[in-house]
Amino acid sequence: CALPISATIDDLSCWLMPKLHSPAAIKSAHEFAERIVAHAHALIAVSEAVRQEAIRILGIPPDDITTIYPGVDAEFFTAKAEPRQRPYVLAVGGDQPRENFHTIQEAWRLIQPDLRNAFDLVVERAPAPALMAGATLLVHVPLYEGFPLPVAQALATGIAVVTSDSSSLPEIGRDAGLMVAAHDVDQVAAAITRLLESESERAKLARYGRARAEKYRWEHCAAESLAFFHRVAGR
Repeated sequence: CALPISATIDDLSCWLMPKLHSPAAIKSAHEFAERIVAHAHALIAVSEAVRQEAIRILGIPPDDITTIYPGVDAEFFTAKAEPRQRPYVLAVGGDQPRENFHTIQEAWRLIQPDLRNAFDLVVERAPAPALMAGATLLVHVPLYEGFPLPVAQALATGIAVVTSDSSSLPEIGRDAGLMVAAHDVDQVAAAITRLLESESERAKLARYGRARAEKYRWEHCAAESLAFFHRVAGR
């Protein structure tokens, strides 16, 4: 008999936001759905948001797709801040439109000069654990994420977060950050200002974040994945 097939769905942005992708990327995503996903015995989604999208958009039966969160590297849970001369706000972004970095840049300019000038804005595509741990807060407001790894990393290091209120971001950052509309520059600026001005609120969110980040350890991902594969193999 044929061996069971499984696959992981990372995101469905090619269906939800096709203008953010090249024709080649869209074609590849659709071919993956037609050739692999449609014939899989069971599927993994990297977040509940992606799972619900797959059920709605691809017509996957709910019992055939399981949410298993990816893991955050252990170094983020024990990271120590690297010494820097000035406090800083960390932003994760690059040149992809979905990363929405221009909104962070515009929001930063709206912050009152006396507050803005007290902090550096440090931008990294993939921050190292020590850089993440030393930040006053993380700002990450993408248009879409299947699983927002920078947010999960920030929770693990114990810093507060400003992030988007769409796709999987509220699911992962819930209770550990301020949620904003990704395109609303004023909202982003107000959330950054609010956290920079309140050490107590940052500490509260960081505390909640640390507890929530326990769900994103690789040990949990490995155990849940093993149970999933045992279940699929036993069908």
